This record gives sequence, structure tokens and C-alpha cells, in this order.
Amino acid sequence: MADCYELLATTYENVMNAVQNENLTTIAMASISTGELSIPCEEAAQVALRTIQKLLRGSNWRGKLAVVCYDEHVFRAFSSKREVVMKDFNADPPLPVNNFEEFFAAQAE
Repeated sequence: MADCYELLATTYENVMNAVQNENLTTIAMASISTGELSIPCEEAAQVALRTIQKLLRGSNWRGKLAVVCYDEHVFRAFSSKREVVMKDFNADPPLPVNNFEEFFAAQAE
């Protein structure tokens, strides 16, 4: 079974594939799985931006893309991770390790 980070990456891959298949040049999408009781914002931002980065490097899509962040802490996480991605755009780091059990245990306390 795929872990939550792999599933999130697959979701972003599917979105970007649809964008390319439909020949869209401007898109806005909500940050996925960053609400309460979901993937921590820092990890979700890393997965989202690295997945989008990987797909952009492997395609000729030239458009405008916006990720909409509804909360300030989500926006800060995406902004921070965006800087890291842009500084090392050609890197291909792994996805975060799934530690959801620890995350939910801490939330329950």
C-alpha cells in the first residue's frame, strides 16, 4: 500500500497530467491535504512542489501555475519550500518519510 506522501505526489501528478492533456496555460489549484488532521504543511508543501518541479523538468509545458493556500501557516510553508526548490531546481530529493502515527498521536494529546 502506498503511503500518504506517495498518494499526494500521485494526486499532483494527475493534476499536472490533466493540465498538459487539456493544453491549459494558466491554472490555480488549492493546496491538497493541508487542512486540519491532514499531512503536516511542511511535508505537504515539499511533496507538492517537488512533484510539480519534477513534472516541469520532464515536459515542455510553459504556463502559469498558482497554488492557493487558505491559511497563513500553509502559505508560509509553501513559500519556504518554494525558495528551496527554486534554489536547487534540478535536484531530485526523496519524498518525506511517513510518520503519520506519531503525528496523530501528538494531535490526540
